[in-house]
Amino acid sequence: MAKEPIKLEVAEDGVQEAPMADARAVLTQLVDDASIDGKVSAFTTRGRRRAYVIPPAVYEELLKLRALAKDRAEASG
Repeated sequence: MAKEPIKLEVAEDGVQEAPMADARAVLTQLVDDASIDGKVSAFTTRGRRRAYVIPPAVYEELLKLRALAKDRAEASG
């Protein structure tokens, strides 16, 4: 008998949430969702977000923003 796929909850902010207890079972799905569909997901423990799976483009943009903030901080002081 095949296992039924794990249903992911989507929070009000649009982030898919998966309990850490199900991490192994849903990891491939979350990585595919991020890389193919651009979805952001979070692993949760007792309802608290503990780690995120984000699309590569989002990560690259965060790196650029962090570098920009660092440059501005150095320039101002």
